[in-house]
Amino acid sequence: MARIRLDQLLTQRGMARSVTEAQALIHAGEVELDGTRR
Repeated sequence: MARIRLDQLLTQRGMARSVTEAQALIHAGEVELDGTRR
């Protein structure tokens, strides 16, 4: 299985409107992955 960046995944799944917005969410600590904030 190929790896995909978290910001791209959030964008593909419609959780962010753009990669830039997804990156901002990640940097702000608004994203959890496996129960851990990213």
